[in-house]
Amino acid sequence: MEIKNGSGIKAGVIVIVLIAIFFIIRFGFTGVQTILAIILLYIIPSYALLSRFDLDSNERLIFSIFLGIGLISTLVYFLGLIIRFSSAIIIVAVLLIILILITRVRRK
Repeated sequence: MEIKNGSGIKAGVIVIVLIAIFFIIRFGFTGVQTILAIILLYIIPSYALLSRFDLDSNERLIFSIFLGIGLISTLVYFLGLIIRFSSAIIIVAVLLIILILITRVRRK
């Protein structure tokens, strides 16, 4: 199944809005904060890292979900054994941002 360029973005926005409405109805504002944190912490950094590879956007999205859940959770857990978990989350997020910036600079 192929999606045309414009309709893929519209479909993605519709899905995100529907998910946000579901989380607002079911869990309130806390649910929306949780799903946004998952997207910002797990999916976007992995997606940006995978942009360096020659993958379809659908493949990149699926890989980024599982890579983000596996990699980021593992890094935070093992770093959290050494220091506080709240500090570990911040350190891993900053390291991922630095890694993304480095790969973006080398790509150009």
